[in-house]
Amino acid sequence: MTFRPLPKTLVWVALLVVALHVGNVVFFGASASGTGLGNALQIFSSFLAAGMCFHAAQRHPGFSRSFWVLIGFGMGIWGLANFGWAFYELRLHREPPPGSIIRFLFDTHSMFFVMAVFLNQDKEDSTIEAAETLDFLQIGILFFLIFLGGYYLPAARLNYQQSLDRELLVMISQTVGILVLTVLQWRRSVTAEARRLFGGLSCYVLLYGILAAYVTYEQVSHELPTGTLYDLGWSIPLLCAALWAGSWRPVPDSEEHRRKHNHTLGEILINNAMFFFAPMAILIQVAELGPDLKAFRFILLGISFSCYAVRIGLTQQRQHRDEETVRRQTLAMDSSVEGIGILDDKGNHIYANAALASLLGFDSPLQIVGKPWRTAYALQQSETLELEIRNALEETGKWSGNLQFRRPNGSRIPVEMHVARMPDSGTACVCRDLSQHQLAEKARAEAEAKYRMLVEHVNAITYIAEIGIKGQWYYVSPQIETILGYTPEEWLAIAANWDEHIHPDDLPTVMAAEEQSKLGAPFQPSSVYAARTGEKCGSVIPRSSLTAATRIR
Repeated sequence: MTFRPLPKTLVWVALLVVALHVGNVVFFGASASGTGLGNALQIFSSFLAAGMCFHAAQRHPGFSRSFWVLIGFGMGIWGLANFGWAFYELRLHREPPPGSIIRFLFDTHSMFFVMAVFLNQDKEDSTIEAAETLDFLQIGILFFLIFLGGYYLPAARLNYQQSLDRELLVMISQTVGILVLTVLQWRRSVTAEARRLFGGLSCYVLLYGILAAYVTYEQVSHELPTGTLYDLGWSIPLLCAALWAGSWRPVPDSEEHRRKHNHTLGEILINNAMFFFAPMAILIQVAELGPDLKAFRFILLGISFSCYAVRIGLTQQRQHRDEETVRRQTLAMDSSVEGIGILDDKGNHIYANAALASLLGFDSPLQIVGKPWRTAYALQQSETLELEIRNALEETGKWSGNLQFRRPNGSRIPVEMHVARMPDSGTACVCRDLSQHQLAEKARAEAEAKYRMLVEHVNAITYIAEIGIKGQWYYVSPQIETILGYTPEEWLAIAANWDEHIHPDDLPTVMAAEEQSKLGAPFQPSSVYAARTGEKCGSVIPRSSLTAATRIR
């Protein structure tokens, strides 16, 4: 899930703003009071959307934080532009003239949306990268040229109505272009979080573009002031943006996944077209400027294409760095003693190292690459295992277990296998040979059995305990029952006070032995000491019947 339930308080605030707009039209209309209240409600809606965007930016670092900060600035710019509009209406009793920067500022808020489109979706922090800075500079130049060629200069050579009609055409064209960019970025985004963010932005741009074009057309045609129901055409998209930002939350890591990313020719062309969009649009805008601005045009073009050239250089540098990282990782996997294989979403091998080939009985990894996993691994009970592995990958994204591989020569080999789902919907398999491990375990068990047989048949007591006269005992041989009259279980229960069972004359000798053990030195007393037996026997046992202790530090 990416969206949480709409905050009730925010919903009620949005409904209240809509109700106040309706009440303003009913009671005040286009009067000075109605105009002031209508502008105030629009400004409030804008700052509410900006505040919710900045609040959303605090919920998650990285790409999403940069995205919400830019969207928040765009919403805030719209509110600042409305302050200027209100000043003209309330103090100068007229609308801002054609070509005014106040009119263009309303469209400038979408400049930050274009900046968000060019953000690096793979970054893990919110720091603006050098390549992003160059993109932002070009976008700023582009919008400056839109103001210059679409608003300011036409106002000097066209009449009032023609200037307004041209501004409406520029606004519609600009909105359509931005909508195409956001939809394109939504469709080509790799991560689920980016797709949902750009999907939401596309919906906002579409809603704002439709309502803004309709309201602007009506206002231009009938010269309507603020204080009519058309005011809702501006406030409703802003309120929807506030609700969108207020309901957004980051995608949990367990739900985040990447879409399979095939670098086809069409995708490469789209990527290059995205980066070439800004300089091409700047070139078109510059071509429309008059010949008297020749030096100015060449300066802007020089800056634009310089940014593009540096941007391409930074992209190639990053690609080279990524390729070098991939090369080193591949070398590390090729050198691994564990078998490593990578499968695509259809279950075919796209990578296998030499260890996996040796494990499966093939002469070369090339005999595995391109083959489906059923052919390469030849697992026992493959249908049952496949269902088990698929269920585990769906639930947790990974699976581990021990199984047997059947080699082409008919032999079998036990392996420990780990399967994990890759971000691009592929699967990684890591296999470890258990045959040597099983042999070692068998040898250890046999050695342990022989040692236990030896210990338990020697006519002496053998024990394992911590260093110190009060150290904890872990093991005592069965001979203790024959010699001292205690079963091993009974003796371990009272072993913390075993010094009470030593004859007082021999206690210093035992203490000296413990001190030598702390130093790691052997101890062999020359005298004979005796231990007191339990009440079951009551006899005195000579030291020759006791063994040296094996100590644990």
